[in-house]
Amino acid sequence: MLITHRALARNCLVLAFCLFLWYLLATLALLPPRLLDPLWQQRAANTLIAAAPLPLGGLLLIQFSGLLDPDNLRLQRLWRHLGDLALVAATGFLLLIPLQLYGAWQQVRSAGNPGPRERLLHGTTVLRQSIGDASSHQDLQRRLLELQSPGLRPADLATPLPQLRSELLAGVAQVEVRIRSRYGRLETRRVELVISSFLPSLLTSLLLALIFPVMARPNRSFPSYREQSYFESLTPQDPPEPSMVDGSPSDRRSGP
Repeated sequence: MLITHRALARNCLVLAFCLFLWYLLATLALLPPRLLDPLWQQRAANTLIAAAPLPLGGLLLIQFSGLLDPDNLRLQRLWRHLGDLALVAATGFLLLIPLQLYGAWQQVRSAGNPGPRERLLHGTTVLRQSIGDASSHQDLQRRLLELQSPGLRPADLATPLPQLRSELLAGVAQVEVRIRSRYGRLETRRVELVISSFLPSLLTSLLLALIFPVMARPNRSFPSYREQSYFESLTPQDPPEPSMVDGSPSDRRSGP
């Protein structure tokens, strides 16, 4: 049994509404909104962008339904209403861009959090001050043990205090250099990971904000059969050729 164009248009319309409902169910998983939570911001953007092909497919199916049944006035009104909703969707995807930028900025700030590094450097500063203030080997040993640092070795006790103090301070300086180098590399790597994870979604949001209005605008490139016949009636027709039965004008002039 062959399916008529109108029946196929109705089936496409039902499938389109199923895709719209599927997208709505996917967005319900984001409730309740937590706009100031960077993790929720990233999850919301990823969910909305990943499910964006569903409403786009629905728009394509409704457009195809309009081509199959161009005389359906209800379908034409629905298409105009969907055009307005597509503008709302485009605005929503545009609003995702500053939301994602804010989330990326928050994660970059947390990636560059100097807390652990500063605590370690503060410990080395206190250790340097204790070494510099020690007045004897016994005083230096006591200060080191109070800071839970390794105590002096027997060979250190035999070393003059100024020389021992210089050696210990040089060791503390090397530790500070390693701390800054290690945490600097970690922070740079974390910032690069945050930027690489947010950049594709930002570009996709901008692309979707441009696609939705284009997809939902009234389709004027495929006129209906009635419009085609109307346009054909406006096309000027070629004048009819003279009939050979009546003779050509020259024959009529040469007649008696």
